[in-house]
Amino acid sequence: MQNTRPSRVPFWRRPAALWAAALLSVVLIAGAIRWADREEPSVLAQSTPSPAENGADLQWPDFAGTAEAPVEQQGTAAEVIAPGRTFIAKLNLRPRMRNARVTGYVVDPADPSILAGTPLKSGDVLLEMDGLMLDPARVAALAQNVGNYQDVFIRYERGSATREDMLPLGKR
Repeated sequence: MQNTRPSRVPFWRRPAALWAAALLSVVLIAGAIRWADREEPSVLAQSTPSPAENGADLQWPDFAGTAEAPVEQQGTAAEVIAPGRTFIAKLNLRPRMRNARVTGYVVDPADPSILAGTPLKSGDVLLEMDGLMLDPARVAALAQNVGNYQDVFIRYERGSATREDMLPLGKR
């Protein structure tokens, strides 16, 4: 008597199932390696777009009235406004665009006399401050980041010449 039923091979012994299991293993291992090597997201990547990125003109808050107030009237030490922050806010930095890219920030103060005693002149283009190239996120946080310094390294353009100097920020 002949058996008419075909032989049944369990699915895990079939070649297609073995190939599928091998491919799944490779994908899982590669995913685990990528997950283990991932970097934590940077603070800049999580930040909200600055006004310059949204196309708006960059406006600095006016800290002039709070800089001269006595410390006891200002409350906690965290609220004390450094003179450098006021000075940076008054620089009125505007982005300089070339080929649809921001390539620097034009110094355009409302009162050019605040630049007296500094290497800057109205119309100079700031390229770098404190050793870092300026971009919209850095410019938005500039007063906070370097406002407490007495002076800061700058690289700027005047005409077609690039210059480097120290910009005094303290006691303005």
